Amino acid sequence: MQNVPAFKYEELDYTYRTSKHSIMTTIVFGFMQQMNYWYLDDIKVIDTVTGLIVNKDGGFESNNLRAHYSYCSLSQSNIQNGGTITNDNPLTGSYSYQDAAKYAPDYLIQSFETVGGRWYNVSFAVGNGGKPPNLAFALIGS
Repeated sequence: MQNVPAFKYEELDYTYRTSKHSIMTTIVFGFMQQMNYWYLDDIKVIDTVTGLIVNKDGGFESNNLRAHYSYCSLSQSNIQNGGTITNDNPLTGSYSYQDAAKYAPDYLIQSFETVGGRWYNVSFAVGNGGKPPNLAFALIGS
């Protein structure tokens, strides 16, 4: 999403197949928001064979970002406005992730075990608290 107006939460769903010989998958969320915050909640990566959620703390309910995620910022100015867990605007539960990187995107990253060649249902909810300019994206790979 790029240069979109403010909106509450939009739930997005995708299907992903891991590469044949992979044993790990990584999901990356990138955010940049000049005027307000992006919100992220309810991340689920579900194995279509077992029905199990394979990612960790997709609702941020641990209230500890570093417990299950890595955070990367390529801009020193993002340190003050970058990603954090907040109770300001959760879709469900008590917490969500909030990000307001201003000058360059920053990244929220998680890797988890998967089975090679298997299909996974990937879903998450994203909300935009501000007006353009802004940017949000998700990447997944194994």
